[in-house]
Amino acid sequence: MTFAIEMILAQKLNARGDLEMLNLFFDSDCPWFLINYETGDQRFGSYGGRNIVHPNIANFIHPLVKLVSQIPPAFHLDPAQGRVKEIAISVAPTFAAIRSSFLFLALSAVGFSIFDALLLTALSIVSFSGMLFGALPESFGISGALFAFAFYLLAMTIRQARFERISWLIAATLMFGTTITNVVPFTFLMAVAHFSQTKNFRQTIRQLTVILASAGSITAFFFIVLTALHGSFRGTGLRHIGQMEEIRVSGKSAVILFPKALLSTIIPPEPHKLLGRSEDGDLKGEAPSNDIRVRRFTYRDDLDKIIQDVPTLTGVIRGKADFFRNIVVALLYLLSFFISLFSFSRLTSGIRIFVISAWSQILFHWTFHSFFGNELFLYSQHWLIPLVIVMGVGLTARFRLAWLARSVIAILVVGAIVQNTSVFQLILTSR
Repeated sequence: MTFAIEMILAQKLNARGDLEMLNLFFDSDCPWFLINYETGDQRFGSYGGRNIVHPNIANFIHPLVKLVSQIPPAFHLDPAQGRVKEIAISVAPTFAAIRSSFLFLALSAVGFSIFDALLLTALSIVSFSGMLFGALPESFGISGALFAFAFYLLAMTIRQARFERISWLIAATLMFGTTITNVVPFTFLMAVAHFSQTKNFRQTIRQLTVILASAGSITAFFFIVLTALHGSFRGTGLRHIGQMEEIRVSGKSAVILFPKALLSTIIPPEPHKLLGRSEDGDLKGEAPSNDIRVRRFTYRDDLDKIIQDVPTLTGVIRGKADFFRNIVVALLYLLSFFISLFSFSRLTSGIRIFVISAWSQILFHWTFHSFFGNELFLYSQHWLIPLVIVMGVGLTARFRLAWLARSVIAILVVGAIVQNTSVFQLILTSR
């Protein structure tokens, strides 16, 4: 179901040319990744899926796209669209489906009932972060799937009372190859999994050192070999098109912005509309025009800088702020957190470890993004799974409290569906 929903959304965005537009919604690199998936082409050190930050996204995914494209399709979603392009667009929806599957399996393995696991998985599917990054060709959706896989490995370690070295090595290698900086929160999850079984700090440090060194070496090997085989070390690669510089903000403002990004992870605000002439920054070669209309949407707050950096933009219509909705969503969050904390002492030891790990991920990202990044929601896939777990802990509490927690989650699911439908309808029907 996740794949079908996301594939429809991705196709609609592609039909509008949005997936070929730089800085779509955020400071994102959708066209770079889409070309990576289709052709594998990219100059070493450029933006996209083959560089120091994202070493092996293009190296791993492009061969799979080429392989799958050789399989005769049962049907075409868009007959006018090339087979390789269609498969490339399906990459993000595929990882969204993987994320949902591993989240459900993790919740079930650690002790949630089937109904509660389905309810929390539904929340992740209909969340704004889940919907949006399940359709955009970017690294963040892949990271979200890998964090779901990591929590699944943690749940299985707790359930089986056994640390599977090979499984964690595979996960570490994929995490290294997708986004280097994700290794820090991932390492903490792996440390918790190992220490929960050995209760030996030194042994945990030694095991993690071996796994991380091995994963780093494997990542470097594939990066060098596959990049060289593709010729991207010496190729001309992609042309650079007006990539906007990321803004680093002060700790004080980021500390305030993170809770806002946390709220938007499930239920989003209305995006800002950027007005202007036809852009000279897309890959379709559209000729400049004097026709002033909505050119793109954004969730960035530094609107003056966007207009300054993109000459074809002439103005902005700010998204309408809904103070009442924000208050209701914040109260629902707080209520779910309160139920989580209140029921903590009654949890099984396995679920306690699981929940503490989820809280630690959220606190890590709050701390990290107090010093790095301005568009915090851009990284929301990194904390979506931990957020859903923390909000859902109350579902394992005593009868009345559990049903209160289920009611809160159900309200958030319905609210996310309603608001996301409104936001995506606005995006897909404008300009």
